Amino acid sequence: MNPQHNTCSSTQLVHIEINGKKIEISSGQWFIYDLKEMACVPANHEFAEIKDCSFFEFGHNDKTHIKGGENFKSYPCKGTNS
Repeated sequence: MNPQHNTCSSTQLVHIEINGKKIEISSGQWFIYDLKEMACVPANHEFAEIKDCSFFEFGHNDKTHIKGGENFKSYPCKGTNS
C-alpha cells in the first residue's frame, strides 16, 4: 500500500473511517484499492465517501486526497453478475 505523495508537501498521520473502523494513515493521495485493502473491503464492493450527507462514489482504480476526517462506506454491487 503506497500512497502517491507530492514530494513538495509534507505528510502527517491522520485518521479516517471506513465502514465504522477508524484507521490511521498518512495524509496525501491514495488509490481506492489501497484503502479497500487496508479495511478488508472486497475488491468487488462499491466504495464511496460520505460528505455533507451525500455519497461520492469511486471506481476501484480512482485516487482520493486524504486530509483527515474522511468517512468512507463500502457496499456490494447491485444488479451485476460476477
